[in-house]
Amino acid sequence: MAACASTSDTATVAAGLRLVGKDDARSEIRKYFAYHKLRPVCRHSKKQIQTKGANTSNLAKHLADKHAELHKEFKDRQKSAATGSERATPQRQQPTLQAMFEQQNKYPRESEGVKRLNRAVAEFICLDQVPVYIVEKAGFRNLV
Repeated sequence: MAACASTSDTATVAAGLRLVGKDDARSEIRKYFAYHKLRPVCRHSKKQIQTKGANTSNLAKHLADKHAELHKEFKDRQKSAATGSERATPQRQQPTLQAMFEQQNKYPRESEGVKRLNRAVAEFICLDQVPVYIVEKAGFRNLV
């Protein structure tokens, strides 16, 4: 086990301080670090690591530089978590335009939906002062 050298961006945390884990962490790297005053602390070497926001780059670099065996374990866990989650949750795909047009429901001729649509088209023609033949154009037909 290699000892960590103190640098300007790391500090040794006193053994008596209370460290808090981050149980809801999305990144596998956070399992190797606890937190003291919102700053990550290596569980292995008790060094405080400098980070900005939720960035995990410095955490991974610390493991790679100071704890090679833990870094390898982290990479293996990261790979298995990525492949496991892909198998567990099927990816949803956005439907194609063709599929959406095939799904459309047509109103019966005398329904309230048809009456509302006809009134909306009439208001559109009157209020926007467009020619009546607009309803015969392909773009308008596709819209309706």
